[in-house]
Amino acid sequence: MQNPELLHQFSHFVPFHEKKDVATFLGASHLPLVLLAVDFENGNLLLKGDMEYLTAFSVPHTAFSESGNRIIIEADIQPRVIIDLENLRSNGMLLSVSGTINDGSFVTNCTGVLILQKQELTTRKLNADWLMSLVLYEGMDATREIRYDFPLYRGQKNVQNN
Repeated sequence: MQNPELLHQFSHFVPFHEKKDVATFLGASHLPLVLLAVDFENGNLLLKGDMEYLTAFSVPHTAFSESGNRIIIEADIQPRVIIDLENLRSNGMLLSVSGTINDGSFVTNCTGVLILQKQELTTRKLNADWLMSLVLYEGMDATREIRYDFPLYRGQKNVQNN
């Protein structure tokens, strides 16, 4: 019998870098573009990042305020669950997310979903075993969207990729 590969927690970090495709983001170079920490077991999500970077692929592209581009999102995840990445009966999971977005001058509610999707070998996005997508909407204006995809690599050889 194979040991299950259980996902209790997940973290993802994108450092600031000076490549041309991200040089237009106004974030401070000593802060990461994205820092994500998810605790599935306790139902907590923390996302810190550059607002322009996080919304670069969202439609419509809007900012939550004019005060700056750093945001902190603190949210609860439901259901609270340890995820078995070896479960062959499941190719994905949808979790509810609700919390707050803080841009340093304004705090607003947000709701959305955290989607975990098993990637097929022939259609893999970001060359990852699983893809985690966070989609959030600001409570006062549902047209304001944050959508970001995070690769999830399994196995010892890929631990540092997450």
